[in-house]
Amino acid sequence: MPPDIDAAVLQNTRLSDDYSVLALDAPAIAAVAAPGQFVMVKTSRGLDPLLRRPFSIFEILRHRDGRPRGITILNKRIGTGTALLYEIEPGAHVEVLGPDAGQREQHRDAQRGRDKEHRLVRDEIPTQPHAGRREPGADRGQAA
Repeated sequence: MPPDIDAAVLQNTRLSDDYSVLALDAPAIAAVAAPGQFVMVKTSRGLDPLLRRPFSIFEILRHRDGRPRGITILNKRIGTGTALLYEIEPGAHVEVLGPDAGQREQHRDAQRGRDKEHRLVRDEIPTQPHAGRREPGADRGQAA
């Protein structure tokens, strides 16, 4: 079961008029996540917007001793929910549903399987030499 936590906003770094990077205090998520995996963020305490928004984990934050501290997400202000995240201040809280602890292993296993499939296709299917060369003008109905 993925962790579902109430994460404090550690920092909201505005990169431009539309982009920001949110640092969230989420050690339970950081312990099981990898950059590129997705979390679902509820952008407000109310019902508007109702649904959580998916965000790719941008970075895993760590304490000086290496223990996981939290995550960062890259936010682009394009609608109501992302505008709320763009304006959120440090100390505020958001609900974050993290990736499943087993998701990383499933991804690795799937990747190993795809690598094996690619090797099988590459190594077991003989390649045929090109049957013929097209003459210039052949596609226009002209004789070469």
